[in-house]
Amino acid sequence: MTAAVSTGSAASLKFEVACEAIEKFLKAYNTNVDKTRHKLLQMYTENAVLVWNGHSVTGAAQVTKFIEALPSCTHTVTSLDCQPIPESVWQAGSTAILVTVSGSLKYEVFQRVSYNQSFILVSQNNTWKIASDSLRFQQEAVKVEL
Repeated sequence: MTAAVSTGSAASLKFEVACEAIEKFLKAYNTNVDKTRHKLLQMYTENAVLVWNGHSVTGAAQVTKFIEALPSCTHTVTSLDCQPIPESVWQAGSTAILVTVSGSLKYEVFQRVSYNQSFILVSQNNTWKIASDSLRFQQEAVKVEL
């Protein structure tokens, strides 16, 4: 799977390199959620926010504790997209990228469920960290007779 990227200028090349790094980051994140959840703490910023199916948690330690309490799961990613967040929108002097992911999760106690997840990743000391993480299960549309 390759993240969607446009090429051309020096800024585009820098962004392309960032997207490749983020693809590796996502693989590491999913491995940690699936198998080694105690390693998640280092992947979040100190004041990170997680919104998981409507449940909000703030702070890297609390986010990690929340995820550790979830049933075991396995991720299957079907799409990944990265978009730079302009400094004027985020924080001057920082690099931030919006990452959107779609796929399915198989929990040991549930049927496979489709999900969408959005991250805001920020570069801190040449390492990508999660500042914001939002995951939502996708329900099948209900047919409405008119």
